[in-house]
Amino acid sequence: MSIVNYLLSSFSIGIIFLLGATGEIITEKVGHLNLGIPGVMSVGAAGGCVALQLMYGHNLPGFLIVLIALIACFISGGNDMATIRLVLPGANASEMFVSPAFAGSGELRAYIKIPGYEWWKTEFTLYSGNIFWREQNAINENWKTNLGDAHSVACNPGQKLYIDFDNDKGEVK
Repeated sequence: MSIVNYLLSSFSIGIIFLLGATGEIITEKVGHLNLGIPGVMSVGAAGGCVALQLMYGHNLPGFLIVLIALIACFISGGNDMATIRLVLPGANASEMFVSPAFAGSGELRAYIKIPGYEWWKTEFTLYSGNIFWREQNAINENWKTNLGDAHSVACNPGQKLYIDFDNDKGEVK
């Protein structure tokens, strides 16, 4: 692979990340940035490129090549669970979950992304070291305002969230 091909490939992948991050920043209105969007877009683009590489040299009509490449993009990029497995290898229910370091300060608001569920149905905080699930509690403002000081966990830059889902325990440190 020549240096020119390498630079062109890195430019293309960089554009994918730039578009994904910019689109997420512009459209996100509640303050939750989904940092996996550029990754999903990259995996989708890679799937399309693999499909095109596999079809190279075959005498197929142009519309069929485009259709197969698009299907490969949707299959490889649209599968959130495959992307999560790439990001968190080995994570399962019996292991401690450790979040990336917090970039900013404020109140902890965490949830689990489950396809088909609204995010607030899986939101939780920590209460006396235990996981406290939102369930049907209305958290319109924040945990402190709606349920009191004991449900509000302050987070600072550099800290991480440690969760043991087996024992319903957690801490921020």
